[in-house]
Amino acid sequence: MNIFLILSIIFVTSYLLVSIWDFLDEEDDTAPEEQALAEFLQRRQEIQEAYLIAQKELFKRRKF
Repeated sequence: MNIFLILSIIFVTSYLLVSIWDFLDEEDDTAPEEQALAEFLQRRQEIQEAYLIAQKELFKRRKF
């Protein structure tokens, strides 16, 4: 059961790192800062949703 927790943590962490890397690596300076912030917040929301889904799956599997 711990393997699912470890996998979910790895998935969320890697997705977060890739999102931050992509956000910082954007070379398109023509986009307004508000749009970049909105995209970053959207990615963060997706990460949080994926984490909650993983936690729900872990909770379901821990029940006897």
